[in-house]
Amino acid sequence: MASRDRNPNVASELRAKVMDARGNPVDGEEVTFTIDNDTIINVGESTPDGIPYLGEVEGQNKTSVVTSDGSATTKFHPGSFAKPDAKKVASSKGNVTVWATWGDVREPIELTWVNYPYLSVETFVSNDKISVNSTDEHMTNTTYVTIRVKGDGYAMQPDPIDAVLVIDRSGSMKWNITEDNGTSNERMEAAKDAASTFINQMNSTSDRVGLVSFSSTARRDVSLTNNKAILESKANGLIPSGATNMRQAFYEAISHLDSKGRSEAVKAVILMSDGDWNHHGSPLAHGIGLRGWTWSGNTITHNYYEYYGTLDGGTLTSGQIDVPIVKNGWGEDGSYDYVNEYVKSYYLNGESTNQNMSNYAIAKNTSLYTITFAFEPDEEIRTAMRILANSTGGFYEHAGDGEQLTSIYKRIAGELKNEASVDTNMTVFQNVEVNGTPIAAYTIFDYKHEDHKSTTIHGWVNNTTGDYPNIPPFKTINQTEGWKQDKRLHFNISTIQLGQTWETTFRLVVNAS
Repeated sequence: MASRDRNPNVASELRAKVMDARGNPVDGEEVTFTIDNDTIINVGESTPDGIPYLGEVEGQNKTSVVTSDGSATTKFHPGSFAKPDAKKVASSKGNVTVWATWGDVREPIELTWVNYPYLSVETFVSNDKISVNSTDEHMTNTTYVTIRVKGDGYAMQPDPIDAVLVIDRSGSMKWNITEDNGTSNERMEAAKDAASTFINQMNSTSDRVGLVSFSSTARRDVSLTNNKAILESKANGLIPSGATNMRQAFYEAISHLDSKGRSEAVKAVILMSDGDWNHHGSPLAHGIGLRGWTWSGNTITHNYYEYYGTLDGGTLTSGQIDVPIVKNGWGEDGSYDYVNEYVKSYYLNGESTNQNMSNYAIAKNTSLYTITFAFEPDEEIRTAMRILANSTGGFYEHAGDGEQLTSIYKRIAGELKNEASVDTNMTVFQNVEVNGTPIAAYTIFDYKHEDHKSTTIHGWVNNTTGDYPNIPPFKTINQTEGWKQDKRLHFNISTIQLGQTWETTFRLVVNAS
């Protein structure tokens, strides 16, 4: 976050949750937040001139809050720095640990504030004293210079997130995870835990999450909100029963993001299901579109789908076709006979229109993330899930157990946050100071290439859950020719993303002349 000198009104909300053994929020519990002043660390060129505090009273380092809807919240105000000296740039960072205490339970959170907007640059040398002709065995005419560029400025914040969690609450979600039977509710409980993990990865100041659940029909349980307690309470209240209407679930979630999502936000739908769709047909609108049809609650169909009139698209047709007719009535025993009969209206070519949920998501600037859970989906289902996700910028994964499911939700949360970046170039160097006098660097130093040591480039990230396609692997490049041309070292660093570090090391030798 920004330091207080950069934004006097900056504050973050700290939230502690208290839940019972079943995951239900507990009200009326006192939680104490405490700033550990002994952990305050300030680094950089600027002098600290203000310490962090809690609540509304400057200087307060301890506050107690009673839980409401299972949450206790307080404001954290960061420290501040004095204006840097002349010829210095703002490049300072502060850090502190805040503890939340409830009874005998004590948990820490580390908080950081900075006074620069985008990038910080750190430099290190292997030898800070070098000589040309010294006979001292401890002296050398060589030094290795390391430059480290970090994307950790306060303005490098991810775009806000509007995400809808879409959770299967069909009858099979009451089954055991490892077998397609049982009444343990293991699948449903694992889904609730994973959803809670995702919700709590979000920033309650800037991000919003909605909840859609589906069985025979889809419903919106919670509209987009930053109230984590309401989201978790509604998710914990889901009860498994009925069929699997995946198509309508996608439609409901995408439509909600279209009508209530923010134009500046990253929009995403995360759908998790433990079974094949068996109601409203293919989410990809593959095959024949039918309106107001009776759908089996037991049998998957890949070649028919419920046509949604609000989306239009497709070619209106009439005539003699094979259509699925539910035998033995709707319900758990229902399945299809395919009967050739005259149909007054059906639709062809819907797959290339917004009837296809991947096309609909693309049109609404929404990424789809798809997860199959517990059961082993057939290849047609996997293929459809991949198409839905990959075509919209998301991904498909299968989770065999609850731990894998939670891990996938964490990965998605990290990927959605990985949006802030800045394009970067660097040139070193022009002048060095000798006895206080600036002198052209090339008159003092020569660049030297050395395999695996100069010039090396690599990068890494602190947040390993995100998708970082631009992280350079470790490599060595030879900059001798560039040095000969203009006596400078040029680096096209390209994109530095939030949380990313880029580093180079090169060798300099004192010019004997």
